[in-house]
Amino acid sequence: MAATGHPDAPALLADAKQYHADLLRAYQWTQARCPVVPLGNGTWVPNHPAMLDIFGNVEEMVPAEDANRSWAYSVEIGTHHMAANRLLGSNSAEVARMMDYLEDHQFLPIGLGDYPEETEPQRTSSISAALPRSSRITPGMRKFMLWRDDVKPFIRSYFNAVSSLVNEENLSFWEHFNNGGGWNKTHETGWFLCQTATMFVTERGDDCGWHRL
Repeated sequence: MAATGHPDAPALLADAKQYHADLLRAYQWTQARCPVVPLGNGTWVPNHPAMLDIFGNVEEMVPAEDANRSWAYSVEIGTHHMAANRLLGSNSAEVARMMDYLEDHQFLPIGLGDYPEETEPQRTSSISAALPRSSRITPGMRKFMLWRDDVKPFIRSYFNAVSSLVNEENLSFWEHFNNGGGWNKTHETGWFLCQTATMFVTERGDDCGWHRL
């Protein structure tokens, strides 16, 4: 609208800027009230709360929600959407801590349909445990990894998700592990194609960069 000179554009842009600031303030207000969390290297970092007024992980505050899988709200539907929507910079320390905590902790609890907790060390914590195609860091929208040039985690999570969800009968993808949920869903197939394209080329504004993997 601004590019076309629409008279309402300045007001809408001002509202968007204020909304951006409000979202960040709400996130930081909630985060300041959350206990710190441990990483695998023994350090402790601020948590990245997924919901306003939930001062910690969703599964700890409302454990029985959504058929006892409210942990998915911290992982697949977690705060990484703020990076996907450019509210947090993909190269920021905040997103780096978020990725580390997901890989070191949030991807490790028991999976939905398969991968019980005792098998997690073999899974190398590179895929989320409910909807592996939904989380935006690993596997999901892994442009974060390419923006950050984290190629090896990208490759690891890409192929782990493929091998754990592929339908051997027709080479489509299941929704959950162990032939669970729907099969050949538009969501899973679409994200597979998106991730495959991202693996080879990433658009950044007017730039289009090829990845030599």
